[in-house]
Amino acid sequence: MAISLTGLTGALKNALVDLRFGLSPRPATGGIVVVAIDSPSIESVGVWPWPRRVHADLIDKLTRAGAADIHERVDPADDAFFRQMMEKILKTTLEETRATREQSLRRLGAVLAPMQAALKRQAYVCGAEPAYADFILFSVFQWARIMSPQEVLGPEDPLCGWRERVSDLYEGFARNVPVA
Repeated sequence: MAISLTGLTGALKNALVDLRFGLSPRPATGGIVVVAIDSPSIESVGVWPWPRRVHADLIDKLTRAGAADIHERVDPADDAFFRQMMEKILKTTLEETRATREQSLRRLGAVLAPMQAALKRQAYVCGAEPAYADFILFSVFQWARIMSPQEVLGPEDPLCGWRERVSDLYEGFARNVPVA
């Protein structure tokens, strides 16, 4: 109770997660790259916030380097450039992408079937407690939640309840992220 009142619970949980991953180190696969906006970046590019054109150029470079997924918020001032880049990545127009949405959601449902089956038997993908795979899968749904107002899960989907449980972890930290 005293720890909770001091606000140290979050710090304690973070330290325990760091310890857990530190005890079982794995070599990096190189499959995920985080492009951070840090002090050296600010010194190089300039004061934050950066012009959206800087972000757009970065997305272009990442795409040309072979990035499969890029998670970025886009300012309305850059809509035309965003449209051009997304259509280049998707190799189709945004209208065609929207027109095939239902078909894409059906394909997504087939891909998610193993996780849905697991979540009918247990609270989290990895069992009774959340683990690494839960957080990786959650990041995909969190990205969708942040980038689009369109819901991809129905209320009856076991993944919907699971997403709510994961959203509540760490004092509901994930719920505080602004959504589309």
